[in-house]
Amino acid sequence: MAQTTEMQRLPWKCVAPVPRAVEDQLLAVVVLSKKEIGMMRAQPRWRIDAVSEESGKLDIPMETALSLRRHHMKIHEQVPHQHTASARF
Repeated sequence: MAQTTEMQRLPWKCVAPVPRAVEDQLLAVVVLSKKEIGMMRAQPRWRIDAVSEESGKLDIPMETALSLRRHHMKIHEQVPHQHTASARF
C-alpha cells in the first residue's frame, strides 16, 4: 500500500526585475574588476558593508545584489570550457 505525503510549500520571495540603469549603478560596487573571483563571504568586511549599503539605497535585496555579482563574474570568466560543480566548489 502506497503512503501519501502532504506536499510542503516553500516560501519564495518574488522580486521585481532590476532596471538596467540601477544594475549598472550597483555593479560599480559589487564587482570591482572583471578578474574578480570567489565568494562574497571571503571578501573583507568593508566590501560586504558597501554592497549592503548600496543595495539598500537602491531598494534591492542583498540576495539580488549578490546574484547580480555572480552573474557578471560568470560573464567575465576567463576559462572558456565548462566546469563541473564538484570542480568549482
